[in-house]
Amino acid sequence: MKKLLLIGTAALLSTTALAQDSKGWWTYEELSAGVKKYEYSRQVLAGKKIELGNWGSMKPDCSPDVMEWKVTKEPEQGTVEFSPSTAQLSYPPDNPRSKCGKTKTILVIYKSNDGYKGEDWFEVTGINAAGFAEEITYRLKVR
Repeated sequence: MKKLLLIGTAALLSTTALAQDSKGWWTYEELSAGVKKYEYSRQVLAGKKIELGNWGSMKPDCSPDVMEWKVTKEPEQGTVEFSPSTAQLSYPPDNPRSKCGKTKTILVIYKSNDGYKGEDWFEVTGINAAGFAEEITYRLKVR
């Protein structure tokens, strides 16, 4: 299946060389829409900042695949911010990017309103220069 995916998407991906990101293979539907969607659930402490995501990307030729991040759905009971991270992303040995070394990442940080306890959620989107996007939904239980 992986070989078929690479052959079937080679024309679409020739400028970005994106057939697999750090989290897995893109489906045909994701490639045609140019969007890969993720959803994460977390428990967080009320009024405390928490790092929910640490995102970074690199093209297989080792050049940076800079993602522009924005909040596309604000949380109703808190705030979201992006911050450069000191952490660096490395890729597993079977990924073509493993030879590249490490790349810097961006943190997604959430803080609930003081005293709030309950559920909250928000969405962020990252878009690279080639127009491929990652949409991430965070569903939170604030305690």
